Amino acid sequence: MGRQPCCEKVGLKKGPWTAEEDQKLVAFLLSHGHCCWRLVPKLAGLLRCGKSCRLRWTNYLRPDLKRGLLSDDEEKLVIDLHSQLGNRWSKIAARLPGRTDNEIKNHWNTHIRKKLKKMGLDPRLPGMKAQYFRDQFGSVRTALAIVVEYLS
Repeated sequence: MGRQPCCEKVGLKKGPWTAEEDQKLVAFLLSHGHCCWRLVPKLAGLLRCGKSCRLRWTNYLRPDLKRGLLSDDEEKLVIDLHSQLGNRWSKIAARLPGRTDNEIKNHWNTHIRKKLKKMGLDPRLPGMKAQYFRDQFGSVRTALAIVVEYLS
């Protein structure tokens, strides 16, 4: 049973995208919008699979994407949302316009988690469990206030 493969892998290009491919994808999506992602590569004249096109558009080519590191306010919001939602990166990204779930996850794992560890907090706990904060700081709110103050 299972799902049908997203593409016939024979003859499809893999690896880095070229500027020409990016232009074709952007031009097609801006003029036609995205329909079924499986059809987009054929209609846009690309030798890629639909999943590759979807990910390229979502994570790199969308015109509303913000570039660069997260601001201090965005970092504070990510910490707050992570304490509530855990590693649900797409739900966290939905509250940060112009940021992708992948970008937020990568920023968490490379920057924020290290800051929290330096403070003696264990960010590996799912949603930074409330019991841990109660034991360490008396309440979850107190702990979050300390983290936010530290990042300021």
